Amino acid sequence: MASVLADPDFELLCLVDSAAGARIMESALAGAARPLPVLVELGVEGGRTGVRGVDDALSLARLVAASPRLTLAGVEAFEGVFPQRRDDDSPERVRRWLDALPEFARRADAEGLFAEADEVIITAGGSSYPDLAADALLEPSGLSRPVRRIIRSGCYVTHDDLFMERASPLRSAADDDPLRPALTCHARVLSRPEPGRALLGVGKRDVSFDIDLPVPRVLVRGERRIPLTGTARVVALNDHHAFLDVTGTGPDTPAVGDVVELGLSHACTVFDKWPLIPVLNGEHRVVDAVRTLF
Repeated sequence: MASVLADPDFELLCLVDSAAGARIMESALAGAARPLPVLVELGVEGGRTGVRGVDDALSLARLVAASPRLTLAGVEAFEGVFPQRRDDDSPERVRRWLDALPEFARRADAEGLFAEADEVIITAGGSSYPDLAADALLEPSGLSRPVRRIIRSGCYVTHDDLFMERASPLRSAADDDPLRPALTCHARVLSRPEPGRALLGVGKRDVSFDIDLPVPRVLVRGERRIPLTGTARVVALNDHHAFLDVTGTGPDTPAVGDVVELGLSHACTVFDKWPLIPVLNGEHRVVDAVRTLF
């Protein structure tokens, strides 16, 4: 860590949520060319990492600001540990909790804890509540330093068929011009071993399954695209196969050699599995590829 700080053009920000963590950073930074910019992390009670309240966060901020090897650069939070749904009181709980960010920034600034920083960074915003995070980050105003506000809602890049479609403020049920799912997986029908069952050549190693199973969208047969909505359902995955339950026995049901286009859930897991994702045009031809760094 100390060596990368020798490059003045390299911007490194690090989170801290404890005095022990700050002391480890200081030890690792012996001989560093410049102090390390640090964001104090605010966390949710019972959730993941992060200081559990503004008063404790300020105590940690004072320790960071007093260190010759660290610079207090701002505050970070991730509200995605709250239930990611819009049909209960979760949005209101998120709003109340996000109020801690501007409160911390105001109080830390009033104590002069950002004295060594050129700007104050305030960042939050998972993909389910970017609208609420943006509202919270509009405050505070009138600090002694310029404020850089960063929303980290990366799943907008692709959206999805289930997880983000349930939670995003730009889901189809909540917006006149919604995000549309852009992640699909094409899987060949390998076998029809039993009535009502097809086996696809895709499994846990290929598609996300940590929140929802893939959704059959379309049967691709040559130039034909046959909708599968309501007539097929992925019921299980193993390492290399998907188990597809099929209703009906007509000619437009999946047959060996056909391709099933699957919609996916939870883009983060897809990005983790596929470091290079092909991009299709409107005619479903591969025209580009996107490399993921996740």
